[in-house]
Amino acid sequence: GKIEGLSLKDIGLGNYDRVLIDKAIDAEDQDLILCIVNGEFTIKFLEIDKEKNYILLNPANRNFSPIKVNEYMDFEVFGVVTFGIRKYIKRHKRDWDS
Repeated sequence: GKIEGLSLKDIGLGNYDRVLIDKAIDAEDQDLILCIVNGEFTIKFLEIDKEKNYILLNPANRNFSPIKVNEYMDFEVFGVVTFGIRKYIKRHKRDWDS
């Protein structure tokens, strides 16, 4: 899949980068996942707290807030991110490049 946005900036992935998604892997706590939240695809770190019974979707950007999944949301894990491919060619400017 192609990255759009800045939610993965702190792990070095941004616009025009690519990720490899494995749909055969069951997502576990702290995995980087591609999921669908209310009809929108997003890539976040999965945080599962079984004791407190909640799921958080954490971005890799300190300027973004986590998403707390609740029973009113349409939520589905699409797959686990297994590889990131960074584009180094400067034909497309990244949002955080100067």
